[in-house]
Amino acid sequence: MAQHTEQQAALIQLQTAQAIERGTGTGLLERFRKLFTTEFGGSVIPSEAKEWLKSVVRVFDAMGVIDAQKVTLATFNLKRTARTWWEALLRQLTAPLPGVTPVVRRVVTWERFVQGFNDQYCPQSYQLRQEANFTHLVQGDMTVSEYEARFAELSEYAPELVDTEARKCKRFRLGLSSKVVPRLTTYETEDYAALVEMARKVGNDIQDYQDSQQSNKKNKTEGTTFGKSGGGNDKGGQQKSQGSGNQSFGKSQGGSSGWWKGKSGQGIGKQIAGGSTTTRLDQRWAVAGSSFTRVQAACNEGENA
Repeated sequence: MAQHTEQQAALIQLQTAQAIERGTGTGLLERFRKLFTTEFGGSVIPSEAKEWLKSVVRVFDAMGVIDAQKVTLATFNLKRTARTWWEALLRQLTAPLPGVTPVVRRVVTWERFVQGFNDQYCPQSYQLRQEANFTHLVQGDMTVSEYEARFAELSEYAPELVDTEARKCKRFRLGLSSKVVPRLTTYETEDYAALVEMARKVGNDIQDYQDSQQSNKKNKTEGTTFGKSGGGNDKGGQQKSQGSGNQSFGKSQGGSSGWWKGKSGQGIGKQIAGGSTTTRLDQRWAVAGSSFTRVQAACNEGENA
């Protein structure tokens, strides 16, 4: 029975290939080529080979191609070193069955093609490494959407860990950020899509809050800087004088008039009768109640002595 089924598959595969060669099967090939134009030349990057094979499968699903036709169509897009690999594998796999009369050639099933393709371009060492990456996957600094995309990509290498919705949800929760997980403790679901959507919402809320805090902190810092640079008040009987761009400070003695000189040696001022009026080199401020009147004044050379 198994031998009969294999012979039927081989016949369909042979008929498909011959029809394409004669041109009578170009309708199927043309449909395939319209939907899938990507050729594979034998990439040394496993992820690229994996993606090419996944793309082929998506097209087959869309077209409703049967397994016996898949190998012929897929191998049509193999080029360069990939084509050389396939021809060698084909000779090996289609050698006549020993001791069988009449001669029967083994068929290359789609499953056998996928196995050979993965052995050549996605070796076991790579798949084991990706499986380990999946089991240790955590969100870290990724957004929930970025984490979910990586989760979906790597889960293909450990299908037994996500073979049900419940196990998939559990594994997804395990890798979520410690900021997200506490907000999902009351949200129990075994619907993976719903869990991902809720996690995205929580992640977005956290990000919005952090952005708001950062904006408030920035505004507060800018306001503090402006306040500090807006000019100072005289305190404790000290007077501030500016000269040549530097600040200098001096104290009045007993409320009497007199010249004083700050530490920097750049500013000179005069304290007059109780500190109500201060004379500087270039200007005089007259205090009248709560209003200030600026009066330009020139100092005599004798006053600087």
